[in-house]
Amino acid sequence: SQTVIQAENGLNALEKLQKSQDVSLVVCDLEMPMMNGFQFLKALRQNPNIRDTPVIILTSRDSDKHRKLALQLGASAYLIKPCDEQELFDTIKSIIGSKSC
Repeated sequence: SQTVIQAENGLNALEKLQKSQDVSLVVCDLEMPMMNGFQFLKALRQNPNIRDTPVIILTSRDSDKHRKLALQLGASAYLIKPCDEQELFDTIKSIIGSKSC
């Protein structure tokens, strides 16, 4: 069974990730208080304990500039809101499935 851990912002998410050993995947917005999604990706990738955690960016920012930057910073996928629920589930399954191989 899967457990969902919610965080109200990027800083809180980093704290929770460091305390939780078994996070399979993060779904993150670009626009968050205190630490935006780009800052979150940078901080995550610099932390050796959690740097390999896959991150899906789910945002309303539909520009190539934002997509390219997120992927350069290590996002596993970039989805635009409103996102089709099935597309989100399929993306999660493909990332988690490829990670366990």
